[in-house]
Amino acid sequence: MNPLLWKREHQIALYCAIALGCVIGLFVGFHEAEFSTFRWGRLYCESRNSSCLWLLNGYWLQVMGWTLLGGAIGAALVYIRQLLRT
Repeated sequence: MNPLLWKREHQIALYCAIALGCVIGLFVGFHEAEFSTFRWGRLYCESRNSSCLWLLNGYWLQVMGWTLLGGAIGAALVYIRQLLRT
């Protein structure tokens, strides 16, 4: 079951599922972040420092982990669907 050998529409569905999973994972990552100072719609720092050093201290790694997990779940769902159809 090589995804590169699937029909074009099934490959597009796989890419769309990965993208949608990444977006959902990104929002979950923002929501589940350990930093309670994050505000939706803008970046917020308690220190009023425009560089926001806490963004560089593992925050984005945590959010990107959720993003990658969401993409993997989306890809797995489409892959399992294709396996069940064959």
